[in-house]
Amino acid sequence: MQLLFDFQKSGEAKDSEVEEQFQKTLLLIEALELKN
Repeated sequence: MQLLFDFQKSGEAKDSEVEEQFQKTLLLIEALELKN
């Protein structure tokens, strides 16, 4: 997760890209939690 924010700070990723990646990561986490 920290990587995304570092990316954003350095200006290498647009906010929309960070947001999209963040949503995907949340979905992955939810999927993993459901499996357990």
